[in-house]
Amino acid sequence: KKFVEGGLRFFVLVVKLEKVYFCLIIDTMTNEGSQQQTSVVEDDETMEINTKEKISGPSETFGLLPNEDDAEFVSTKFLGENVEDEGKNENHIQSIVQRVNTRFTLEDFTRCSESHLWKLMMSFYDRKGVKSWSQGIVPHFITCNAFIGRAYAKVLIGFIRDCMASDAKIPLDPSEPLYIVELGAGSGKFSFFMLKALNAMLGSLSNFNPSRIVYVMTDFTQNNLNFWNQHPGLRPYIESGQLDLAIFDAVNDETIQLHHSKTILKPGSMQNPICIVANYLFDTLCHDIFQVENHQLKEGLISVGSRHPFEPDALDPEIIKRFDNHFRYRIVDEHYYSDEDQADVGHYKRILRWYLDYFGASPSGASILMPVGALRALRRLTAFSKGRALVLSGDKGNNNPEQFRGLMDPHIAVHGSFSVMVNYHAIGLYFISRNGFVLHNPQEEASLKVSAFILTGDDDHDDHHAADAAWANIAPPQATNVNTQIIPPPKSSFPNQQQHNNGNQNNNGDAMSTAPSPGSILNPSLNHNTKKTKLHCLWTGDEMERISCQRALSFSHLCRVFEDEIVRFGPNDFFVLQKSMKEDSQQPTLKGIVALLKLGDWDPDVFYKFRDVILNQAPVCGCKLRNDLCRDLPRVWDNYYSLDKDKDVSFEVGRFYYGIREHEKALQFYRISTEHIGEHHVTFHNMGLCHYSLGQLDTALEHFEKSLGLNANYEKARSWHQKVSREFERQQQIQIGGTQSHNQAIQTNNSPDMMIDMSTNPQQQNQSVDMQQDLISNHELPPGTPPTADGSTFYRKLDDLNNNDSATATTNRLTPS
Repeated sequence: KKFVEGGLRFFVLVVKLEKVYFCLIIDTMTNEGSQQQTSVVEDDETMEINTKEKISGPSETFGLLPNEDDAEFVSTKFLGENVEDEGKNENHIQSIVQRVNTRFTLEDFTRCSESHLWKLMMSFYDRKGVKSWSQGIVPHFITCNAFIGRAYAKVLIGFIRDCMASDAKIPLDPSEPLYIVELGAGSGKFSFFMLKALNAMLGSLSNFNPSRIVYVMTDFTQNNLNFWNQHPGLRPYIESGQLDLAIFDAVNDETIQLHHSKTILKPGSMQNPICIVANYLFDTLCHDIFQVENHQLKEGLISVGSRHPFEPDALDPEIIKRFDNHFRYRIVDEHYYSDEDQADVGHYKRILRWYLDYFGASPSGASILMPVGALRALRRLTAFSKGRALVLSGDKGNNNPEQFRGLMDPHIAVHGSFSVMVNYHAIGLYFISRNGFVLHNPQEEASLKVSAFILTGDDDHDDHHAADAAWANIAPPQATNVNTQIIPPPKSSFPNQQQHNNGNQNNNGDAMSTAPSPGSILNPSLNHNTKKTKLHCLWTGDEMERISCQRALSFSHLCRVFEDEIVRFGPNDFFVLQKSMKEDSQQPTLKGIVALLKLGDWDPDVFYKFRDVILNQAPVCGCKLRNDLCRDLPRVWDNYYSLDKDKDVSFEVGRFYYGIREHEKALQFYRISTEHIGEHHVTFHNMGLCHYSLGQLDTALEHFEKSLGLNANYEKARSWHQKVSREFERQQQIQIGGTQSHNQAIQTNNSPDMMIDMSTNPQQQNQSVDMQQDLISNHELPPGTPPTADGSTFYRKLDDLNNNDSATATTNRLTPS
């Protein structure tokens, strides 16, 4: 308040605690205090709220300053402007001080890839295990459905066809295994769909034995492996030897030991190329942060913190929900990764050079995430097959560098766990630098970006070294004077530049596949300076894309299938279509839903999302449409992967068959529901109704009794038990009466006037009609319950609504009308 009254626009509060300076820069003209910027990410019908706090005003930074010089620099930077509005500043000052007092710093500013962020990520998945997906904490439908499994399988088949050609760039050895390694398999649901699709397609391959394909599911936690090993959907593939499992930390492990075969996959152990699948994984592996501004490359440091004043358990996954992370930037150069694996030093340098050249003169600058965790994992895995590989990856991210323009802190999306946007463009540059190529889906508005990366295993080539030398000899544009403070980071986060004094002398980059031609970068007719400039251009701008496209010509089947299955209508398009039909169409037609089910290969989750429309319209639709639906509906159950027990798909299939009066089939799926999900009083009640419809009154009574045994307060089962009991007694009386009348008729010369036909009694006829109507209304629970937050309509079973104190119910399932 004193400074405000003295007429200063900015002032600085510095507190020294044990040789550390805490510095607050306060703008006396701003009364907005701490703002909260919230972004909403939609995926799998789950709203993910991602919160990032910042202090408003021209000076938005505060935090730890390592020495007195830095504190003095900041404290004198903003002084000298008069106050225009003095009356609104005291609350602003208090809000800033309160925020500092409530933030708990888990880690000081450090290199992002080495920060505490990634320890929290590992802790989340290790502690939550498969519950991360089964309880809906982490959205997963977009990468775990029958459509994407079939699309990936077709891309893989296209790659195998190219490798089986007589002039193949990567020839296959049919006597050796072909390993498909899925990284971060998680719940195993995608693996299940991929294996089913592969088995359906492998028969089309000639001269290749499908039994040589080995699918390997990997993850870093033992809990997930135990779940896969016991899952009934995966057991047939494990027993046949087509599927194996492994614990594998994608960032740190050097080998993979298969759980069942005990085979060890290690560098040079594979005779065939390795096929790698990574969905929703790269966004959870460690990244580094960079900015390009005025021809300068800057590294982003991060201080991980919490909005709580104290965190007793630094690895508590709940901290993710209350992140309060701060960022700081310092100037670095292209030798930043000189302490990486020497095989990759040159490739990383080329990537940084590309961004520095592309954005250096841009007035808006650029903010770039470097997916070092993914690149490290891919380097180790491709070493298993001597640098020959296909990588298929789907994630949220960007492959267009234009999306990186602007200076901003990285966006961390929180959805139970957290994730960042994957820089698929940088991964593509890495593969091109290693003499490979990349196939991107150019669609920009997409929740899921799918890319394919290929390495052919070619050796190093002098042309790469020549291009690197040409870059070094061309002086880069000089940066103009900018107000940038270079803050020395902790020693552990700064690469040792002494290890890379000789430029790219240890680079193991791979060769170009193009031969010298007139006008090419190797044409000796060019003068020295022109050659130098051309070589410099090899790693800049659109030249990288041109090289990638030229190399892709050797894989015609792969390129064609990728275009058909990923680009023209791919997994993201299917996700958007089913989501739009569910949320934007008030009354979707049964014809449209059948078409969607066919497009999605009869995915069980799609059937479950539209079960209300199917159950309501199927009994009254035309026989042709109903026949189409009935013909392929068994595939829904065939594609079922047990994960979320609140989604009782077999129960819903049973209700469908009951609605079209296929009572035997309905009973079949109700039994499956009891075996897979567990006994439930409503399932037994519905089974009783099926037996009643089949005229099996004694068996119907048994199931109503089972229902009441699980929940004695279930009124529907009680009412039907009483009705069927009376009818069963009358039926017995009819049988007894019929026998007596028959004997009397014989004695009285078979006089028909002495017989009583109870079945034609008008009173019983009316009662039978009433019971049949009641039967239908009891089987389908009443509609009208409001939808839950995720947009799908769930209905708790009737007794769970009316009898919340029931202790006899075995489960707490939600069931629809």
